[in-house]
Amino acid sequence: MAVETRFCGTGAGTSWTTPGNITADDNVDAFYAGAISVFPALKATNFGFTIPAGATIDNLSAIMGRYAITGIVIDNSVRWTKDNVVTVGADIDAGATWNAGTEQENTLSGLGGSSFTPAEINASTFGVWIVAEGTDIDAEADVDYVKVTVTYTAAVTWIPKVMMF
Repeated sequence: MAVETRFCGTGAGTSWTTPGNITADDNVDAFYAGAISVFPALKATNFGFTIPAGATIDNLSAIMGRYAITGIVIDNSVRWTKDNVVTVGADIDAGATWNAGTEQENTLSGLGGSSFTPAEINASTFGVWIVAEGTDIDAEADVDYVKVTVTYTAAVTWIPKVMMF
């Protein structure tokens, strides 16, 4: 098996403040000040993967540096996207409480019941959508970075050996 890990190249999210700041582990963050509500999706895409054609995608892991600035924040859903238009598969995490006040790295793994091709993973539209939820009046979410690890098995190419007599 082989492993490739990359930070997202693009961060976007309606009503998130500076969503483009989620591309590096640098303590320059995106944040959302909500209340008791489901926050809009924070979308991390454009990872720049170079998974070889013919490989089998064995697992995906989303790694996020995140915390609740104030109040209580939980994961409403964390899902993969192949095209940055709709999510695919089952939620890989729901209900986890974000650490209060101090950034914590959180790793969520699984394919969500979907399958992925190397071309889909390598596309700039592949990514992860994070939907948080504030459970009290002053909930504020903060995300420093999002990176993804792809575990895959490279295709085996057999080249016959010609013997001359």
